[in-house]
Amino acid sequence: MRQILNINFVLKFSIFILFSIFLNGQTSNVNWIDLENTTVTINGQTTLTKTSGGNSWNGGAASQEVLPANTPGWIEVTASQTNTLRMFGFSTSNPNANYNSIGFAIYLTGGGVKIYENGSYKGLQSTYENNDVLRVERTLNGNIQYKKNGTLIYQSTATTQASLIGDVSIKSVGGTIYNAQFHIENSGGCSTTLYADTDSDGFGNPNSSIVDCTNPEGYVVDNTDCDDTDSAINPNTVWYQDSDADSFGNPAISQTQCEQPVGYVLDNTDCDDTTNDPTNNCSGGGPSVWMQTEGDIRYSDGKVFIGNEALDISSDDYNLFVEKGIMTERLKVAIEGSGDWADFVFKKGYKLITIDAMAEFIAEYGHLPGMPSAKEVADKGIDVAKMDAMLLQQIEESKLYIIQLSGKIKELEQKVQQLEK
Repeated sequence: MRQILNINFVLKFSIFILFSIFLNGQTSNVNWIDLENTTVTINGQTTLTKTSGGNSWNGGAASQEVLPANTPGWIEVTASQTNTLRMFGFSTSNPNANYNSIGFAIYLTGGGVKIYENGSYKGLQSTYENNDVLRVERTLNGNIQYKKNGTLIYQSTATTQASLIGDVSIKSVGGTIYNAQFHIENSGGCSTTLYADTDSDGFGNPNSSIVDCTNPEGYVVDNTDCDDTDSAINPNTVWYQDSDADSFGNPAISQTQCEQPVGYVLDNTDCDDTTNDPTNNCSGGGPSVWMQTEGDIRYSDGKVFIGNEALDISSDDYNLFVEKGIMTERLKVAIEGSGDWADFVFKKGYKLITIDAMAEFIAEYGHLPGMPSAKEVADKGIDVAKMDAMLLQQIEESKLYIIQLSGKIKELEQKVQQLEK
């Protein structure tokens, strides 16, 4: 009876151990291999020590343990020196003992904790003392985190779901890596790979993935999206043949796929895709005279009339007519040359019409010389640039009249002064 009880106890205890490993993962002392200028001693805890090679980054080793792809886990060491230079962390392989080959490394130097990734310095993140525990950890999502005594000190901008090994590089002779621990997390049986769906079209980016059981927002099971920045581009996208290269496709000939086939476009509104005429697309049932060039829309022939009234515009030398007007915040009118502006009034030799002649003209025609009559404006409209120039000419001529009158007034004042003497 006692033997049966002992057997039951052993079975239950074994099941408990296995269940604990299943839930919490497995942590073990690192078994160092590929030793270079280093030795391993085991005295309660494992110590890796650089014993030769001088003061260069040529002492190293790698872990026999492997963190499987798409699996969270960590490697950590206990600080036992503050006066030697050494690095440890995760790598995908161990080609040499130099720190440049460590993918994600904590650099212990003079009491400071620095972060290096593939030999690239990421910054001084913390300080440390003996017995502090430093860790490099990969999360379920593939993020790489650096921790001291369980507190996050830096998170890498890079991610990886590749298989990883522990990797060490030591510069100082006598430098040690003490009590290195390797942990492989158990994800509870979940191994679902999800792919980023940035454009929310239901198709995932094959180059951006995580392993997760919680179905996080922004991720999908599919991994067939060739452009995850445009929701219109995915494996269900329909492309239309564009034989005449006018960017308008033939609705009768199409292909459904993610990548854009050569000679195909997304548009399907071309009514004649056989003429190789870039302007021969559909607009109102016939060839279009609208073209788009580098973001500009151009009208290639005829005039544009916006409005309802049937105005006769055939004889006018303009291209755009808008009934009831145009509202705009800014209007810029160009002139063909400086000679079209009214500064010629101030040039030497310019002859002003006399005041008497102006008075006769006004009396006869009812408007200023050089200006259109009200009837002419009603019949033909005005050219804004020319009208501005004519108005400026009237203003500048008025200034000249004022200057002339001022001279005559001064002359009369002098004569009056002489008569008063």
